[in-house]
Amino acid sequence: MTKVVLITGANGGIGAATCSMFQKQGHTVIGLDVGQQKSGDWEHVSCDLSDSKMIESVFAEIHREHDAIDILVNNAAVFQPRRFFDISPGDFEQTMRVNVEAVFLTSKLMSARLIERRRPGAIVNIASMAGIGGGAYTDYGTSKGAVMVLTKSMARDLGPRGIRVNAVAPGLIETGMMRSNPSTLTEKLLERTPLGRVGKPEEIANAIEFLASERASYVHGAIVEVCGGFQ
Repeated sequence: MTKVVLITGANGGIGAATCSMFQKQGHTVIGLDVGQQKSGDWEHVSCDLSDSKMIESVFAEIHREHDAIDILVNNAAVFQPRRFFDISPGDFEQTMRVNVEAVFLTSKLMSARLIERRRPGAIVNIASMAGIGGGAYTDYGTSKGAVMVLTKSMARDLGPRGIRVNAVAPGLIETGMMRSNPSTLTEKLLERTPLGRVGKPEEIANAIEFLASERASYVHGAIVEVCGGFQ
């Protein structure tokens, strides 16, 4: 059955790989990101996820065109490679606004429409292993830990309405975000990864697709670590 799939952060490595995977399955894919489309030929919508009014406007337009969103992948994130004392209050606020508040708002708008239409759905949030043990960068790790707690809370409230909510926690993945790390940090992270290699965006997309599919019909409120065994 063809579904409407919305993926935020569609211009990034994981976002583009996920858009491509759902598109190949014949679904209607909407990629949402700031600025112009960088890859693929799926429908693209420009949106600044730090702007709640813009998010509301964009979702209203998508609902007018497609009626409802069946699958939402909250992948977009701000990543600022700064340590604790280098982060300004404004930096911290921006990270939390995009990485946490936008996940809350997009999920609320998507699920409210599905509930109104009495339709089931699935939400997959992208967290990070940095949110479990604390990453090198304070604001990013904090935001991803919050995404995990938010996922659990959403699962409790949306499950009875037929909307499954899960999260994927990637480890070290070959993306622009990873390439912005100092090589010394990447080497240290690899040393803590038993599989001894960097993951591919497609490997995260595989997990996302599974969690959104009927094959995961009894998976709810889970945080799935896709990290090569990162410790």
